[in-house]
Amino acid sequence: MLGEPNAAIAMSFSSEDWAHWTVVQDIDDEALWLADSDGMRTILRKEASIVKVSAQRPLCIQWRDVFVVRRLAEDF
Repeated sequence: MLGEPNAAIAMSFSSEDWAHWTVVQDIDDEALWLADSDGMRTILRKEASIVKVSAQRPLCIQWRDVFVVRRLAEDF
């Protein structure tokens, strides 16, 4: 999806103490690369879960709060 032009992913993730929204710019085998208002650069895939926060995976991606936005036409 992110390889397509005019596409973006907005998502929510959390730890035990906080939750945060961010925009994902790219995804590779090791990380989600972010364009984040708090200055975060990456979420390492080995540290993230879609189920729950744990000692091994301190971040949880809220999969119900993942939005893919894509502009379908170039002309407006």
